[in-house]
Amino acid sequence: MHYSTKATVVRDNQKRLISSVEIVPGDLILLGAGNKVPADVRLLEVFDFQVAEAGLTEESSAEQL
Repeated sequence: MHYSTKATVVRDNQKRLISSVEIVPGDLILLGAGNKVPADVRLLEVFDFQVAEAGLTEESSAEQL
């Protein structure tokens, strides 16, 4: 059984909940508190944004941007 991350995207001016494997260039990905980033993305607008990098850097504290 295969489980994939879900993502909320805006595509064709409509908000949709899709599997992360269905994300295509041009989709706007909506992120909220506690969400995992489902793909390589460019952040267009952020408010009080923190990143937990422990899985990549082995650091225990979050980075605030």
